Amino acid sequence: MMIIAIIDIEDISEPKIIPGSGYAQYNVSYRAIVWRPFRGEVVDGMVSSVVNNGFFVDVGGLSVFVSKAMIPSSLKYTMEGATPSFTDGVDQTVERGSQVRLRIKGIRGEMGQMFAIGSIREDYLGPLLQ
Repeated sequence: MMIIAIIDIEDISEPKIIPGSGYAQYNVSYRAIVWRPFRGEVVDGMVSSVVNNGFFVDVGGLSVFVSKAMIPSSLKYTMEGATPSFTDGVDQTVERGSQVRLRIKGIRGEMGQMFAIGSIREDYLGPLLQ
């Protein structure tokens, strides 16, 4: 679950000093807008990097990796110029800064971060017209 915005702070406890460090600890109660991505959800994001085995997409604070196996076979990896990309040579190109629509296939969460695996290998998914 990711916090999008804190709406209201309801209560802040008295500080508690952590022995040996001098840090203060507070318990805070608040209301927030949150987003919890789920498997199968279709989301839009921006490509942050392209590598030969796939590309990474930023969807808010969620980093999604789309592997070559989850990319349509019509899109081929190319390293023309200084910009790596997946392109069909006609009108579809996935490169850094492109907006794409993808389906989340799996989610993994670690303390303070979430990662996901996505796919554009379905109808109506892939690069969005700019």
